[in-house]
Amino acid sequence: MFNQHPVFIGISYIGAFSYSFLLNGWEKTLKQSFLLTLPGLLIVALLNPMFNHYGVTMLYYVKSSGNWITLEALVYGVVLGAVMFVVIQWFSCYNKVMTTDKFIYLFGRIIPALSLILSMALRFVPRFTAQLKVIRSGQKAMGRDVSEGSLFARIRHGLNMLSILVTWRWKTPLRPLIPCEAGDMV
Repeated sequence: MFNQHPVFIGISYIGAFSYSFLLNGWEKTLKQSFLLTLPGLLIVALLNPMFNHYGVTMLYYVKSSGNWITLEALVYGVVLGAVMFVVIQWFSCYNKVMTTDKFIYLFGRIIPALSLILSMALRFVPRFTAQLKVIRSGQKAMGRDVSEGSLFARIRHGLNMLSILVTWRWKTPLRPLIPCEAGDMV
């Protein structure tokens, strides 16, 4: 977003929320808005004062780093998080409307190679999430879910699922080539 004024962010959010409601329905829109992106907004709002020390109104002094947490940095973190929140909401609408065929149709004549590469890259995001759900259900059935065990065990299970997903990603394009290697498709 080019303008970070809170009024414009609010107007943009109202537009993005209503359009997402029309495309996805109430349940998915509310789930995405408040369960997924709102914690991100809060994390950005709370982490920004740790790194941004600009401001005059001092709220708290952190002894370990020797820096002040200022009101201006906190407000800027909220605005930055809100911008991220609104952009994610708009991109959820974009993903629902814009298919790969439409993308190639729009940009195929102008930049054909780039449009093909981008459409192929964007195609993998839904495939990754679907495969991650399959991997997670399999790992959960074996008792290796990221919600079970100690912190170290959850991190290990999460990295294991990531390893499985990356391995799946690299083996998937090679599957059609296996019959060629055996001489079946000569």
